[in-house]
Amino acid sequence: MWLPLLLSLTVAAPLESAPRDATRSAPASALDFPVADEELLGHVFFLSHDRLQGRDLGSAEDRIAATYIEAEFRKLGLEPGGPDGEFEQRFQIFRSVEIDGKVAGIEERWTSNVIAILRGADPGLAEEHIVIGAHYDHIGTRTTESGKTLIYNGADDNASGVAGLLGLAKALRSRENRPHRTIVFVAFGAEEIGLQGARRYVAQPSLPLDRLTAMINLDMIGRGRFLDQKRMQLAKQAMGMPDRGVGLLGGHSARLMALAKQACAAESLASYAPEDFTLVRKFIERAAAGREDSAAFRAKGLPTIFLTTSESDDYHQPTDTIDKIDGETIRIIARAVLRLIDAIDALPAGESLRDEPPTELPPAGERRGGR
Repeated sequence: MWLPLLLSLTVAAPLESAPRDATRSAPASALDFPVADEELLGHVFFLSHDRLQGRDLGSAEDRIAATYIEAEFRKLGLEPGGPDGEFEQRFQIFRSVEIDGKVAGIEERWTSNVIAILRGADPGLAEEHIVIGAHYDHIGTRTTESGKTLIYNGADDNASGVAGLLGLAKALRSRENRPHRTIVFVAFGAEEIGLQGARRYVAQPSLPLDRLTAMINLDMIGRGRFLDQKRMQLAKQAMGMPDRGVGLLGGHSARLMALAKQACAAESLASYAPEDFTLVRKFIERAAAGREDSAAFRAKGLPTIFLTTSESDDYHQPTDTIDKIDGETIRIIARAVLRLIDAIDALPAGESLRDEPPTELPPAGERRGGR
């Protein structure tokens, strides 16, 4: 992801402060997050268990993960956001089958986005909405030359993001006073093969995208140590980066980025974005393009923000397991997102956060690796 690359390129690049005049205070109610660390870890435990075999696209285990997420949405009494009154937005994927490193055929697989809606309480604002997303698929299993099967559990990537998504759904649904705007919760499928679930959603959204105020994406938010890679520790120390922190990647809205930074600061959570590093900002933004689900929204010119603790040494490895996950970090990031949602929800009706032109997304057939 962009943060390891960034720190590899420069240790001396100056950090810039977020614009202060673009922020508004979130209400104190954002401090109420009635979800314990253990509950968040429970979601990670289920989704990253060996029995789910790495949640490969279109597998039976991928289906189990989708069913689990739907059940959690149902328990909260949320409204289905898929077509025909269903929670699932089913779609078909075709991908190549390789034998001995050569393409031997094409297989058809089905997967889904799992979508739930919390309707806004204000009749004047309920037609506007905020999308909160996290992908639930991972890369499945691999067989070694010796015949051993390795399970790529995907605890951080991205069971942690789904845990944050479900925690936010519970926190918002539990409030006595619902948000003014409608909130759409989307657990994306097929992220790992080119953001296919997010692409499908923006092609067939639950609510009109011209009424979307912002899209917030959570991907890999479970590591207690920010930038948890051995090769990055000296650079982090040189730049004075704390162990706990979050990376931010925005799109089409400097104001949304400023609100996100303010929300993180309110949780004493250090945050870092490409624009904080003047010398290499454009290079990093190009390198990060198309690698996580908010890119599909960004390509439509929509205001987005992506939060991550970034890649670790266990990224896309069978060692990405629940013992590496810190429930407190997931909770703190989710609390920051809750503050951000409140700040967005406090905007006047019809106010747009968009301030930049669209960014082209790579073609659907071009795999960027996902996260």
